[in-house]
Amino acid sequence: MLARWAWSAAFLAALLLVVSPSSSGAGKVFLNGVSIDGVRNQEFVGVEKVEIDKAGNVRIEAPGYAVEGKSASVRTPTVKPRPALPAAPRAPAEPRQAASPPVPEPSLLANRYFVVAESESAGGSSDFDVDVFVNEKWLRRIRCDEQQVVQELTRSLRPGANKISLVAVKRKQRTSESPEDRLSLVVGLGTIAGDEVHIDEPLGDLRLDASQVDGVQRDLDVEAE
Repeated sequence: MLARWAWSAAFLAALLLVVSPSSSGAGKVFLNGVSIDGVRNQEFVGVEKVEIDKAGNVRIEAPGYAVEGKSASVRTPTVKPRPALPAAPRAPAEPRQAASPPVPEPSLLANRYFVVAESESAGGSSDFDVDVFVNEKWLRRIRCDEQQVVQELTRSLRPGANKISLVAVKRKQRTSESPEDRLSLVVGLGTIAGDEVHIDEPLGDLRLDASQVDGVQRDLDVEAE
């Protein structure tokens, strides 16, 4: 028996055909909260959830996929397999300490680039998770229940023109509808001082709150130096 969320490509293709806009009275198709009506010949791998709501709309949740341009083309993620790590002896337990700042790594760039995310709660959550892409390659997902995230982007950038995309996906199970439950993201040039990262030159941001319903995508063109 297939696992609960192990949706086959054939099943998804059939499902998209049933709800195709060409069918009379049919609903729409959404990928991560963004309409993809008109998309054809597209296979989704690693789908988390497929739902048909009461209006007949099909809602697909697939981390790592994003919708591009007015033509609603779907960008498939490129994920490199993680190398196996050698076994290491177990270290003795140590007291919890504050998270260490990112360790500087060799880079062709003179500057360092970061995305910083921070959640503000008035009792609930923004209910948005955000996928981060760099030059159309999926980097990570920032979840709404993470209070603060600092992710360095430097090693994923190349000198010159780059594209950073923030794709916000609304969770189906809402914990709040209050605009006071927020998730804020900032992309920019930064420096590390002690155990803190300072954004010295913001390049773009994305502001989300629990009152919003639809998914959002923010694309940033970045000239890295």
